[in-house]
Amino acid sequence: MQPHRSDAFITLERSDGTTDSAAFMTFKQELWNADRTRLTLLIDPGRIKRGVATNMDLGPALEAGQNYTIVVAAGWPNTAGQELPTEFRATFRVGNALRNRPDVSDWAVTPPRIGTHMPLVLRFDRPFDRFQLPQAIALRNAAGQRLPGRVEVRDNATVWQFTPDDPWGDRDVTVEVDAVLEDVAGNNFREVLDHAVGTRSRQVDQVTLNVTLID
Repeated sequence: MQPHRSDAFITLERSDGTTDSAAFMTFKQELWNADRTRLTLLIDPGRIKRGVATNMDLGPALEAGQNYTIVVAAGWPNTAGQELPTEFRATFRVGNALRNRPDVSDWAVTPPRIGTHMPLVLRFDRPFDRFQLPQAIALRNAAGQRLPGRVEVRDNATVWQFTPDDPWGDRDVTVEVDAVLEDVAGNNFREVLDHAVGTRSRQVDQVTLNVTLID
């Protein structure tokens, strides 16, 4: 798609049909992927954090239990100049707010069997950033070497699956998670997005989870 046009074509619509024109952050540089087929939209933090002037004046952009619709208006041209012929609409329902740091002890692990190519599966307690997940989690063997393999992210970014290139050789492996990995609410392993002023962040670069494979 043609860049620097998103604010003219993308809006957030409430269930009563009204449009929230101040829900999304406006960037000088839009957050496109390399071939401009995926655009990342961020809710204005001032419409998320409690006690902030924008939130107090306009209210939260998203409220639990309510339905909202992302609307992409017709007419947005792509790089070839062809315009989107009809509008696109995607309706979603908002769940409860996540206002706590993620914790690997809340994850469910399905360990593979030694000597096989069975996948190791992590099931999270919440959705994480789908595009961070493949790079944010790594596996290491008992010698500390990173294990090569194929990563899949499934079930709305609540499942991470690793299939090794070589059969599993060690009984114990370590899951390393980059501390900046964010859940869908912007919380990471260092701090909560909606935190009180003066709250100290957790000073860590990574968190780990030890997994024992099946003999």
